Amino acid sequence: MKISVIIAAYKGEKLIAEQLASLALQTRPPDEVLVGDDSGADNKTSAAVEEFRNSRTLPFELKYYHNPEQLGINENFHTLAMRASGDVIFFCDQDDVWMPEKIKRLSDTLANDPDADAVCCFSVLTDGQLTPWLQQDDSELAFARNYKGKKENLFSLFVSHKICGAGHNIAVRKSMLEQQPIWGPRLFYDFWILQSSAAAEKLLLVPERLTFHRIHGKNRTLSEDTYVGSNIMKRFKSINRQQDKNYEFSRLLKERVSFLKNLESSPLAAQIPRKNMELLHFATLYLLYRLALRKKNFFCRLMPPPSLIRGYFLCGNKWRSWLRDLAGK
Repeated sequence: MKISVIIAAYKGEKLIAEQLASLALQTRPPDEVLVGDDSGADNKTSAAVEEFRNSRTLPFELKYYHNPEQLGINENFHTLAMRASGDVIFFCDQDDVWMPEKIKRLSDTLANDPDADAVCCFSVLTDGQLTPWLQQDDSELAFARNYKGKKENLFSLFVSHKICGAGHNIAVRKSMLEQQPIWGPRLFYDFWILQSSAAAEKLLLVPERLTFHRIHGKNRTLSEDTYVGSNIMKRFKSINRQQDKNYEFSRLLKERVSFLKNLESSPLAAQIPRKNMELLHFATLYLLYRLALRKKNFFCRLMPPPSLIRGYFLCGNKWRSWLRDLAGK
């Protein structure tokens, strides 16, 4: 099994060498590492990669590509994935550090299940200096441990947001990416890969933290100020800061509709079990039901329709979701 690691870089000169060093120290080093530089005219990332290449003997082939035009994270990763020659592709952030056993653990998991197309582990959240946060959200790990080695019904955990996953923890067979490379403008690459492979029951979870994930002000999807984890009070404070109280549901609905359209038009559609496609359709309606309920007065919100009550238990956080709708938060 040949392994490729792809890094979508953007002005990553400060930390990319540390990440590359952690790849070189893997107990099962990759066969190649591909860096796609989206920094435009800025050549500092290029210089940092070249300095790292010249500083040691590498256990992998290091390939650097400068994008003549900025591609954005999705297209950058997609271009690198198509250039990669590995049977299995690992997605990698420029500013994290991988634990030495990460590649071996994930590649062995895939090798032991030829029916699986993708595998995902989890992260230790750290500050910019790689000091782990005192508060780590263990909820995803708890659900993942219950599904270790199981692909069936895993999709329901993604639909109900009990597990989200992250791109820097994904390894995927290249054959899967060649079969269904539809990511779309509203979907991050990791959302598409994880949820489509889970819908097709071809995703495995390794319930271990194998990545030190830096959280800082320049993260695309998460920062130390916005992270709330499983803390309910932080979540309510975060929601209260939003001027539009329905913004979160509107965003989720657009994301879900885009995913549904992409999935139905992809070559993977024929492999999706009927129950998972029905769940996806219901999860989309569930968000519509919640938005509609929130437009009603308080007394109407006291008695949600049976279809929405079912949705709270199937796609939401049970009574907590109803309380949020009741409060309009």
